[in-house]
Amino acid sequence: MVKIKIKSNPYHKKTEFKTWDDALDEWISIDVITCPNSPLLRNDFVVGFFPFKVKQIVDAIIGAYYAGSEKVEIVFEGTDDEYHELESVCSDNEYSDKAKLSRSPICLENARDILHDVIDVFKELAPLVSESVSDKSKIQRELDKFSDASNDIIPICVIGNYSSGKSTFINALVGYELLPSSDEPTTAKIYKIAQSDQSDRAVVKFEFDGRSVRIRFSAESYKFLTDSHDNPLAEDLNSVLSEIERESIPLKLHRVLSVINAYANRTAGEEISDLIEIDAPFDDDGNWDIKKRFVIFDTPGSNSASNLNHYHVLKKAMEDLSNGLPIFVSEFNTLDSTDNDKLYQAINNMKELDNRFTMIVVNKADAASLKKDGFNEDDQDRILSLAIPRQMYAGGLYFVSSIMGLGAKNDQRFIDDHNAEIFEDQYNKYSNPSSRFYKQLYRYNIMPEQIKRRYNERCAENKNLVYANSGLYSVEQAVSSFADVFSPYNKCQQSRLFLDRVIRITSEEIAAATRKREEYRERVHVNLEKEKQALIAEIQQQSQELEAEFLQNYAGHMAQYVDEVNVAVDATTLKEKEEEFLRINADSKAVEERKNKLRDSRRSLGANFLKYFSNMPKEGIFPSIKKAGKRVFEDAKAIRDNEAELRETRKEVDRISSDELMNAVKDLFTAYVTQAQTLLEVQSRAYWENRTSCFKDAMAKIVTQSSALNEKERSELAGIIIQYQALAFENHAESIFEKAAFVYKFFGDTNRINIDKLTKRFNSELRLMVQQIYNSFESSHANSFDEWMNNLLDTVIENIVEFSPQLYNQAEIIREETERIAELESRKLKLREYSEQIRRMMDWKEY
Repeated sequence: MVKIKIKSNPYHKKTEFKTWDDALDEWISIDVITCPNSPLLRNDFVVGFFPFKVKQIVDAIIGAYYAGSEKVEIVFEGTDDEYHELESVCSDNEYSDKAKLSRSPICLENARDILHDVIDVFKELAPLVSESVSDKSKIQRELDKFSDASNDIIPICVIGNYSSGKSTFINALVGYELLPSSDEPTTAKIYKIAQSDQSDRAVVKFEFDGRSVRIRFSAESYKFLTDSHDNPLAEDLNSVLSEIERESIPLKLHRVLSVINAYANRTAGEEISDLIEIDAPFDDDGNWDIKKRFVIFDTPGSNSASNLNHYHVLKKAMEDLSNGLPIFVSEFNTLDSTDNDKLYQAINNMKELDNRFTMIVVNKADAASLKKDGFNEDDQDRILSLAIPRQMYAGGLYFVSSIMGLGAKNDQRFIDDHNAEIFEDQYNKYSNPSSRFYKQLYRYNIMPEQIKRRYNERCAENKNLVYANSGLYSVEQAVSSFADVFSPYNKCQQSRLFLDRVIRITSEEIAAATRKREEYRERVHVNLEKEKQALIAEIQQQSQELEAEFLQNYAGHMAQYVDEVNVAVDATTLKEKEEEFLRINADSKAVEERKNKLRDSRRSLGANFLKYFSNMPKEGIFPSIKKAGKRVFEDAKAIRDNEAELRETRKEVDRISSDELMNAVKDLFTAYVTQAQTLLEVQSRAYWENRTSCFKDAMAKIVTQSSALNEKERSELAGIIIQYQALAFENHAESIFEKAAFVYKFFGDTNRINIDKLTKRFNSELRLMVQQIYNSFESSHANSFDEWMNNLLDTVIENIVEFSPQLYNQAEIIREETERIAELESRKLKLREYSEQIRRMMDWKEY
């Protein structure tokens, strides 16, 4: 059987393919060297988003490796979410006799499952980040991106031609007519519409002639939060708002933006800032998860002479965000438009947008001439070959009537009478299944089959027919999937990249401080008498050699203790513990009594059956049969009831026992980790404390044998060395390893636990945790010794220099730089441990 492995890593945005070699008994990568003509090497397969490409990948595997006699085994390595996408495709009848799907024990965590843990880590390290970088301008952009990565903000960038209904589409997403609709081009302004965290408050912010304008809205009032004096636009806005002060927030916002648009068109808009920000509540009557905070960027229409300038305005507006979702809005008859090629390329190259998820919305789809029975494969291929889909299609082309979707969400409360009229005219076609022209626009969507099937099933189940049939529900399902499932991968990865950047900057600052210290040391060295120069050089040389020796011998000293704490649990022990819990819980739930009850009911059925029918001659055949049949039925029902009761009781016993076993395993794991941490810390401290004594003796010996100092100076300096303060260890490991609870999720959560898998996972995780504890103490304690050693050397050198008073100030600077270096090294060590913790969350794990 041919075996193909799919290894998908959505954190790194990469998919690899391998084939099993029976002769070598190993997986061989499918690459340009081993299989240069493989269809699996397509770039969109390797770097595209796997769920959008999964069916094409399976088709490519079947086409290249299925020989017609034996199934191709497809082995998947990756996340649960992506495996389920692959499983959905492979379960189709089309592949039932061609492919066999299995899953590798090596897996990745879903990003949505670990994002909360990543954010928790970042909350802990945020103060450390501020302390570690002296020049905040170096990481300000990364700090902003970190803020985006650690919150629920989901940027959505809506692009589209004038007259495509882009504003109405955005209004449908928001849930009311926020933006005024117009087929007339306006100047290059970007509207940034952020989801307000208050349902009864909204704010509009922009600049006019270089001055800030901010207006706050509530249900029954409005207020200018900035000085509106001598501002003609503010005067126009105030005049309009005063007439509708007690009207709804949507109406006030709609009118304000209408006035701004009109003023911009009338005056060429140069006085109004390129970016107009709106914080407004979103209507959650649709499919939006109101817990997510969406930020919608409304760009000017792309088919104008200034469309590239629009791109620059958009890029500036999004420069502090990442992982934006691009949505291109078009009409069906303009999908082949070619006047925006440069804009397409610019949008696809914007790092702030993830073009692997670009959605194309065909708006006003009810006005298009669409086949009543939907698109066949040729139709879909033809549509995808048109200019806009050809350059921008990623995983979804959606057919929508924004006006119908908007009306379905806002209970037909339109501001614009024209929209209200269209909705009323079309309502029967979307709400009445018996209508001759009944419309279900979502059926025309072009996207991966397994995703379309899932969305269509939800649309068919939605009781709001107009909302579902308008196609808007499908769009909002896709946006929600992006926010809930796909976006967290980028957020997790951004978090780690940000941390790596801070570590690099900290390393640069350490290098700069080290250079400064060495420059001052060199100055001191040059100005000292030759004998004292030689003494300091000998001390520095010997200290470097001793430290290198201590570091080299550390691993050998600790090896026996690492082996001692790597205690493996065996499956027999866990099995015995499980059986004990099962026995205790079976007793408490009276399982044996229920078994006896079932046995009795079965015996009663047999005994009663003979009894019932033995009375037939006495009572007559037909009455006896009827009576006996009824009693047999009752007895059989009692058996079924007793069987069901026993079955449910056993399930309950299994569940309770599994929970108790899991708690016992967690307690055991925590105990082992605590034991390992205690022993390794004690032994590591003892090692370095012993080495400090050796170091002091060596330094004192050099000083007492030196001819550069007189007898009094030698004695005084040797005493300072011998009596120098003890080595102080930084106690930071506890903050890292108290998160052992994170490991619990690896042990599973089912009614009956697979003991073999649990044992394997327990021992694997314990080894990893022990190694992590060892690595932490190795780095931390070595760093503590290095800090202690350099401080001692500075004290020694300072005392030697004191015998040359003119060099004392420079010796003080050396001491200060040494302390700063030690502090930065300590912070860098902590940052690396946090980075390792995040990396481990996103790394491959074997189950």
